[in-house]
Amino acid sequence: MRDDFDVKTIETLAKRVGYRCSNPSCRKATSGPRSDPEKVLNIGVAAHITAASEGGPRYDASLKAEQRSSIDNGMWLCQSCAKLVDNDVERYTVDVLREWKRRAEEAALRAVEGVGDLPGAETPSPTLQQTPSTPRPLDSAALHLPPKHYHRLVGRLEELDRIMSALREPERKPMVAVVGLGGIGKTALAREAVELCERENLFEWTVWTSYKTEYFVAEEISPVGAPVYSFDELLSNIGLQCVRVDIARMPAEERRAAVRHLLATRRVLIVVDNLETISESEKLVADVFEILGRSKLVVTSRSRVKHERVLTVNLGGFPEDEGVAFVREEGRERGIAVVAEAGRQSLVEIHRVTGGAPLAMKLVVGQMSRKPIEVVLNALKQASSQGSDYPFYRFVYQRSWEMLDLNTRKLLVDMSVFPATTGGAVDDVQAVSQVKTPMFWPAMENLVTFSLVEKSGPAGQERFALHPLTQYFVRSDITKEWVC
Repeated sequence: MRDDFDVKTIETLAKRVGYRCSNPSCRKATSGPRSDPEKVLNIGVAAHITAASEGGPRYDASLKAEQRSSIDNGMWLCQSCAKLVDNDVERYTVDVLREWKRRAEEAALRAVEGVGDLPGAETPSPTLQQTPSTPRPLDSAALHLPPKHYHRLVGRLEELDRIMSALREPERKPMVAVVGLGGIGKTALAREAVELCERENLFEWTVWTSYKTEYFVAEEISPVGAPVYSFDELLSNIGLQCVRVDIARMPAEERRAAVRHLLATRRVLIVVDNLETISESEKLVADVFEILGRSKLVVTSRSRVKHERVLTVNLGGFPEDEGVAFVREEGRERGIAVVAEAGRQSLVEIHRVTGGAPLAMKLVVGQMSRKPIEVVLNALKQASSQGSDYPFYRFVYQRSWEMLDLNTRKLLVDMSVFPATTGGAVDDVQAVSQVKTPMFWPAMENLVTFSLVEKSGPAGQERFALHPLTQYFVRSDITKEWVC
């Protein structure tokens, strides 16, 4: 038997978000006129956050019938998004949906109070006299951020402080690049920085664009329909997310001039997530710099950004204490007692084997709900094209591997003879490498650029090291599967 909402609850859920979908990436209007002047069209759904009946998406057996059918357990979505969230419960968790609901209701309230307009409205641009301290129209930070897959950010305080220092001070470098391996936490860190900027009211607008082509969800790769990049499309996104819908309809040259004026007269934070998936990423950076004005640009990327005015924040694995805290928090959040209640020694071993990489630690935590820790960690270390963790390695490494030339691949394989994390001195690496001078240095530079090798030490005394996951990958048979 289903615990469905009554008519009053359905109506209230719709009205509390202004009859708009609560998905921050959608926000579609769900009600409008039909051809019959006495009737209305509705494409909205009062969706259950936890399922109305046993066996449904996100079902919570601890709830009573009246709790399942209460307004607290409901949210308003368009029909497409209602189907989306129920088809991927690993991604669209209870916490994610509750956050969507909270933001959507907050957005509707701000619109009613006159300090914001719902997306899609024909809203004039703010007056030039408006300042960052003035209440802003509803902006993209409330509507376009990716969903949070964590309750609170663990660690990364030093890296976050570097990012915020650059964003707080207008005269500092106008661009921040958060760089690291896939699954190392770049998007989460950028998202946290955006939320801090919102709380401190540093920018009048936040524009978030993602060129992510796939997610790693429920131990599988899930492709997404990422937009095909064009600079004109980015300009249109900037206009739309700054509530300048007129910009998107302008001819190309007028659009560029309008966005240049907007960024010169407003403080706008532009975030480009997964820059490395754009084939002309260097041109994008150059084009944005040309029109950036008073605004700031943050990018996340698996490969380094080459520009003299970029502050690069390199992300590696968590230090031990932060890694242990992350694993325990993940166990608690997912209700996996064997992790949440584990002794420190077990959590330290998870950190050691994963090299403190957040996505790898999340993978291990999930698998520990059904397998012993020794089995899970051995499978990760014994990377194989036939193994259960092959999708994980494909998600993290395949794109980068396929972009390497033969000499760079050889050098990466040679690096695997050195201990992970500590690596080897430059002279030792050159001594064992198949790649000799003058090809050694260009190949090594490629590996560092693609975040496949970590470089430390002053010139002439450099050390180069692999992340533990990279070492497992390079020593496996997976690379033979990707020969191209």
